[in-house]
Amino acid sequence: MTDFPTSTRRTKVFTASGTFVKPANVNLVYVTVVGGGGGGRGAAVAGAGTTGGSGGGGGAHLDRAPVVITGNLTVTVGGAGSGAAAGATDNTAGGDSSIQGVDGASLITAKGGAPGGSNSVGGGSGGAITLYAGGTGAADRVGFRPAGTLVTYANPGGGGGSGGAANTAGWAGGPDLYALMTTVAAGGAASSTRGGGGGGGSSFNKAGTAGGAGNNAGTGGSGGVVAADAYGVGGGGGGASSTAGGAGVGGGAGIVIIEWDDAL
Repeated sequence: MTDFPTSTRRTKVFTASGTFVKPANVNLVYVTVVGGGGGGRGAAVAGAGTTGGSGGGGGAHLDRAPVVITGNLTVTVGGAGSGAAAGATDNTAGGDSSIQGVDGASLITAKGGAPGGSNSVGGGSGGAITLYAGGTGAADRVGFRPAGTLVTYANPGGGGGSGGAANTAGWAGGPDLYALMTTVAAGGAASSTRGGGGGGGSSFNKAGTAGGAGNNAGTGGSGGVVAADAYGVGGGGGGASSTAGGAGVGGGAGIVIIEWDDAL
């Protein structure tokens, strides 16, 4: 009888930047790389506008792609884009996540999602990877799903939805290229005079966060809370109000996962 060698799967998860030390006799690894999600825009300050803020774009992700390695890898994990307070425009893009080889050259980069803009600008674009751009955000419509032919590993992030104008709900965030989620991030509901915030773009097979609701009087709704495991998703925009606009929320942080087989 012939004995065949067997192996066991090992996994290293990076939620912060660091170094992957190449195990002895391991030359092939499988990498998942997710860029950070863009932050949502806050709604206009009290009385200054009726439009909700737009949602941020989802970060790109590469799913279990095989990579041949010859040495240690430098891992960079993209941070989450921050949301903007009501009336502010300082929401930020998600950070890029990447893996670099021993020569310092980037083997893989998953771009972070762009921040949500004003209603006239639209939601933030999703992060790009390899040959394909992320889904775009546009004025007065749902975030676009990325265009391009499906490839085995590359999955650009979905675009954020734009904020709604007066008495118009925010537009939903867009799905990523594979669109494996059954739902996307909803835009915030409108009141009779104020618009809802746009939903964040999707990433890593998870929907972004929802936009905040509009409110005639009182505080407009803030974008939905990002779940702990919602890596790379875009943050929702804030809902408008005649009293106090809602804040946009930050996106989901990136993550890098490296898997390999140890021979027994």
